[in-house]
Amino acid sequence: MTAFISFLSVTDESLKMASVLWAQSKLSGIPTAKDSSLDADLIICAQWRILAAQHPGQMSIIATTNVKHLGRFATVGRWQDIMM
Repeated sequence: MTAFISFLSVTDESLKMASVLWAQSKLSGIPTAKDSSLDADLIICAQWRILAAQHPGQMSIIATTNVKHLGRFATVGRWQDIMM
């Protein structure tokens, strides 16, 4: 069965995870945004990681056109290329 999730609430847990990803990105020398910002890309990746951990063994993928940034932290695919 295929399930689609169109909305996930931003929670304290996802913001904390996003801040960890932000720090990892900065330390690696390949940031995804300006120094002063925690961009939406990392919040989306944090939510994906939480969702994937809650459903081990199930494929979860972020459908996006921003494969370059999100692909560093999550499983992503261009929405046009994802076959269900």
